[in-house]
Amino acid sequence: MKNLNQPTKSYRIWHAPRVGSTLLCQLLSDTGLAGISGEHVMVNDWSTLQKKYSVDTYDELRDQIWQAGNGNSGIFGSKISAHHEYHTHIVDEIAGLRDIQIRHSYEEVWSDIFPNCKNLVITRLNKIEQSVSWWKAIQDNIWHITEDAPRHLPDSFYQDKYDFNALMHLHHETVLRDAATQDYLSRNNLDFITIVYEDLISDPGSVILKILDYLELDHENISTPRFSYSKTADNINEEWVERFKQELQANWERKVWV
Repeated sequence: MKNLNQPTKSYRIWHAPRVGSTLLCQLLSDTGLAGISGEHVMVNDWSTLQKKYSVDTYDELRDQIWQAGNGNSGIFGSKISAHHEYHTHIVDEIAGLRDIQIRHSYEEVWSDIFPNCKNLVITRLNKIEQSVSWWKAIQDNIWHITEDAPRHLPDSFYQDKYDFNALMHLHHETVLRDAATQDYLSRNNLDFITIVYEDLISDPGSVILKILDYLELDHENISTPRFSYSKTADNINEEWVERFKQELQANWERKVWV
């Protein structure tokens, strides 16, 4: 008996924090053509997918995941991370539920959940801004701002929150996460396209059309994309970006970015 939630095609959005992946999911979902993209195979605080979906078996889990991201469109999309420990944590759980051993690649696990899968890699060119955005969100817990629920904190909250060492760590991690994604896709000979955050912000219509073409989805008469999220960046971001940029190059004879 055919599973009514089973998609005919799928896609994964490979991402790191603060690259616009949530915005991209919203824009793709709003087309009505690309399912309901979201964090369907991700968990918070090293929890489990079983707990997230309140299921006992693999078939139940897969069905719930598909149901969450399908939207009756026949296509399933989800964000995913190549962070080694996080990726392994999720894959090991699924493999355990299926009672299978991974012999060569994590794709042995993912191919059943993501049929006929294509891959989108979203990245951010300005790693300094990405690192600052990440650290600021860790401090104030404002990861997203929606039009109907604006959130702002006074500048005084941030007076003692700048931390060069923390920013340096996150700066390293943004680079490593991009490299880990590229390595995983290359080692598994997976086809992908790259989406640049700065392009998504400046010209979302063109980016969404590029993705729909890549996914081979007919997109005649789709409406102009509209952001449901507002920028979290403000004067604090600008101050920290400038300070971090200068401190990174403090002892350099030849400055790269001034």
